Amino acid sequence: MDDLVLLRHEMATLWGVDAYGRHEPAPDVAVAVARDGVTVRADVRLPAGVRARITADGTATDVLDRARRVLGAGATVTSGPSFLVEHATLPDTPGLLRSDAPVPPALVPARPVRWWQPGEWADLLAGALGPWAMLVADGHVRALCHTPRASGRYAEAGVWTHPDHRRRGYAGAVTAAWAVTARREYPVLFYSTSADNRASAGVARSLGLRPLGDIWQFRR
Repeated sequence: MDDLVLLRHEMATLWGVDAYGRHEPAPDVAVAVARDGVTVRADVRLPAGVRARITADGTATDVLDRARRVLGAGATVTSGPSFLVEHATLPDTPGLLRSDAPVPPALVPARPVRWWQPGEWADLLAGALGPWAMLVADGHVRALCHTPRASGRYAEAGVWTHPDHRRRGYAGAVTAAWAVTARREYPVLFYSTSADNRASAGVARSLGLRPLGDIWQFRR
C-alpha cells in the first residue's frame, strides 16, 4: 500500500468514531501530502461548490494555497508529520505493563488524575478502549501509549508522558510496547504528531518509523 493511500486511511481513522461512539471534530479541510501525491478531505458541512474548488486536482502547493484562499485569512492552519509503525520489538524496560496481561490491582489507583477521568481510566484498564502499554514506577504512571482512534484494520497511537519524566526514553518504550500488542488486532498502525513537537518526532526517529508525509488541517 503506497504512502498516499495509507494517509487517506489515517485521516479516516483520525476523524472517525471513538470507543464511546463520539465523532472527533474534523477540520474543515485536511490535506495529506506524500511523496507520491496529495489527497484532500473536505468536511461535508462545507457547501458543495466550496468542496469542489478545494478538492480540484493540482500540486500540493496548489491545493494548500487554494484551501487558504477559499477558507479565508481567519482560518487556523496546523500541520505535522505522520508515520507508519512497520516493525515493533518489545523493549526490555522495567515497569512496562500491557493490556494483553493481567492488570495489577495497584494500577487502579495509579490513574493520572489531571489527564484521565475515573470512568475512562476504568474502561482503559478493562480493555474497552483498545490496546495500551504504560510504564509504571513507584506506583505512578510515567508514560502511556493507548489507542484513541481505531477503525477496521487501522489504529492510531496516542502517547502521553508525565511532564516530570520526559526526555528519558519512556515515550519510545511505551509506543513500541503498544505496537507489539496492538498489531495483534490492527495490522496497520499510525503515529502522528504536530510540526512543532520535536520530542514526539524524535520518538518516531528513535523507533525507525516510516515517514508517510504531512497532514495539514484548516479550521475556520
